[in-house]
Amino acid sequence: MMLSPPTKLTFRLSLLIAILALVVQFVPQVATYVPVPGFYIALAAFLLLALGNVLRGI
Repeated sequence: MMLSPPTKLTFRLSLLIAILALVVQFVPQVATYVPVPGFYIALAAFLLLALGNVLRGI
């Protein structure tokens, strides 16, 4: 399987989602407004980055 680097947009979007996951996890005031636990947000960021590596052009 050939891996390709993710596009800049994919990388930045996954980084932004990962930062959101950290904020949701460690700032209690923000966690009340986001109905999803921080773990699942971080998992979505990782999956987006992994798909960006596996699929060409994403």
